[in-house]
Amino acid sequence: MGKRASKKSKFSTNDSRLPPIGKGPIKRTPNHEFDHRGNADNIYLVECILAERLTKSGDRTVEEWLIRWKGYSQAHDTWEPIENLAGLEDDIANFRREKSLLEPLKLGKRKRKTPVNDHTPVVVAAGSSAGVLSIQSGENTTPATQEDVSDEEAEHGEEILRPAMRGRRTAKVWSLFNEIICPTTDKPIGLLCAIEKCGARLASSTNTTNARQHLSYLHKAHLAELEAEEFEANFADEPSQEAAARVQSVISKNSAVWPPGKRDTLTRKVVNWLCKRARPLSLPERDTELSDVLMFASEGAYSMPSKHNVVRQLCVISGKALVHDRQKVVVLKKDRVLPSSAIDIWSENGIALLGILLYFWAAGGTAISELLVRAVPFGEVAHTGTEIELATKRALAHLGVGEFREPTSDADCFEIVDTVRHCLHKAVADGASNVQKGLAEFETSPCPAHVGQRCVLAYLEVPLINAVHVKTKGIAALFRRSPLGLSCLHRCQTKYQLPTTQPPRSVAVRWNSTFLQWQWFPPQQTALQMFDVESMQLKLSTDEIGSTYRDFQLDLTDWQLIQQSLPVLEPVNEYTRIIQGTRYVTMSLVLPMTAWLIEFELKPSVDVVLADGTELKHTGLLPAVREGREAMYTQFEQRWCADLPMGILEDYTVSTLLDPRWKNWDFDGCNIFDYGSMTRERALSFLRTAWTDFKPALSADSARLSSCASEKRATGESSFMRKKKQTASSSTLALVIKDQLDTYLSLPQEANEEGFDVMLWWNEKAKDLPDVYRMARQFLGCPATTGGVERTFSAAGRMHDDLRKSTDEDTLEHMLRVRISDCS
Repeated sequence: MGKRASKKSKFSTNDSRLPPIGKGPIKRTPNHEFDHRGNADNIYLVECILAERLTKSGDRTVEEWLIRWKGYSQAHDTWEPIENLAGLEDDIANFRREKSLLEPLKLGKRKRKTPVNDHTPVVVAAGSSAGVLSIQSGENTTPATQEDVSDEEAEHGEEILRPAMRGRRTAKVWSLFNEIICPTTDKPIGLLCAIEKCGARLASSTNTTNARQHLSYLHKAHLAELEAEEFEANFADEPSQEAAARVQSVISKNSAVWPPGKRDTLTRKVVNWLCKRARPLSLPERDTELSDVLMFASEGAYSMPSKHNVVRQLCVISGKALVHDRQKVVVLKKDRVLPSSAIDIWSENGIALLGILLYFWAAGGTAISELLVRAVPFGEVAHTGTEIELATKRALAHLGVGEFREPTSDADCFEIVDTVRHCLHKAVADGASNVQKGLAEFETSPCPAHVGQRCVLAYLEVPLINAVHVKTKGIAALFRRSPLGLSCLHRCQTKYQLPTTQPPRSVAVRWNSTFLQWQWFPPQQTALQMFDVESMQLKLSTDEIGSTYRDFQLDLTDWQLIQQSLPVLEPVNEYTRIIQGTRYVTMSLVLPMTAWLIEFELKPSVDVVLADGTELKHTGLLPAVREGREAMYTQFEQRWCADLPMGILEDYTVSTLLDPRWKNWDFDGCNIFDYGSMTRERALSFLRTAWTDFKPALSADSARLSSCASEKRATGESSFMRKKKQTASSSTLALVIKDQLDTYLSLPQEANEEGFDVMLWWNEKAKDLPDVYRMARQFLGCPATTGGVERTFSAAGRMHDDLRKSTDEDTLEHMLRVRISDCS
């Protein structure tokens, strides 16, 4: 049984347990400078309500609440009666209401003498009227310490806590719980969750079922890490694969039920399939056909898992993936290569996530590695720069990219530890102001795809072009809504032997979806014009087609505008498609491809080639197309050649020169950047400045050779002998300290041919140029855009559609981690 603290006076003054006002992190709000007795020294801020209880005080029952003080640690939590909680009535009501929602989670039915907290706390705003607690002088003026509370609870017959991980309880899950001991019988009567701000009570049990189920409901992140640790520990103790296979075969032949290990392995395969294909987690319970297939294949030894088992195995795979990702980061630190990150915010169907992906080039790797750092639940958090900064640093530090520790009230933890920004090479994000503010401390890089989006919008905003855009969107939406109209369209397509497809959607946040939609129209022009005629002959003017479709009918000018817009926008679409890749090197392609786009594709004086191969002079374009083309070209030239920040231009330049296809800085249009002043000499100066962070220090052998050569030059030997010795020593010294960067630049430049692999080329040069190779891995391992985060969010949208809104943010994060990782 746990030890009890010695008795101390409950009604003591403000002693060393809480620092006096003015010497600690105590604050007052303007609305509550003084209490009703004029005493300003007894006002403290309340962070949240943790628990409630009933205690005996003479003949009456006193209701008390456990208070967490703002700016103080758990050691200073105190029990306060209702008399000291003026202004917290609404928060107490919210506390009780949310507590009642968690009652179904209690698995034990054992009665207890006093209520114990089963609640996730209600956080009280520090500046609100309910966030101030006025303690009247002459009453309980000092919050009691944990020793006082333990002593008082023992006096009234309260339960005593001790760690649950003891004796036969060796599973790691017990480390997150405390065992509740009855002081009169010295027997366990329950379990108390020890996770901060939880304190939920469970029934006492010798197995981990109740504990794991509680964690799967409320603490999936903790469960994932525990499951991963146990999985790794069990895997290390397993016999060889051959021996395990023989044991499994013997068991399967002599038993109709598979052993738990084999069932769990197959369940993880099912979960992996659900996440990879964006299926709902409840599918195994509802899909009887799939269950029948597995039952038949296993000869009745395996049935589909329940959703609870699916969630548990999801946490196992997610935790295992997290452990493996941390190991990769550790290896990266040993190689002295900094990773990069791509960050974006996504919200849909009432939830929001802050997506953070990590990218790096592993030694000898042939593809850039992509890891999900976190999909931080962001639905109940204001999307401000401060919150984005904190969430980003916490997530990266959790994976092992630097350290981040916020200040606490403990005497030895006032110093902020923040090394995350120094352990990250680059953070790629869009131009949203809140995201840029949150990443202000990091080295950031804009997303060229988003920059291109803003430039193309200048083309689409031309009035006549925008009118055609509205019409094509309306036609596409009509065929999605109208089965009758789609059936009529398919008849027309079949008649003219055209593909029986319908126009794709156009998404406002991605301009290339408009381009793909416009690509559908020219081949289907005959079918759509025949659809116009047949819809009139069928007298559909009064139904949903006739009254809506005519508002979006395309005339001959509209068709010409679409046909001429496609070759104008095609180069920008190809540019966006290529640089949005994340598994191959894209950072070195930004400047060469942008220069090619500005100089040779978007200039208003360049002629175009239509889809049928007809060459059209730029003077023959429609006036609206010429106007939009001029506006788009101006935007590209302004954003890339004039307004591009110098720090970002330097990073792009270094990445370009580290690509063996562009290391001579002679690609088409290489001098247009920074108002046409980007010469080869200036570009090489950027490269040599960045090289100083990777250039190896002069070794001891090199220093010794240099010293010996100097001494020999100072001797009085004959000029002939001195010349011979100096030549030998100089050549030896050159071999030792020759600059690796100069060696790389002296190599012949590779041709820009299709199929050339930059990563394979550098892997072959790693032995001869190890430090330049390390530099190339860091700069070229950074993605140019946030395309990977957007594809992750696209999968999240399929996992959390209108039919699966019950999936919470935590579960969605684990599903995304499993989807991206290669663990199963």
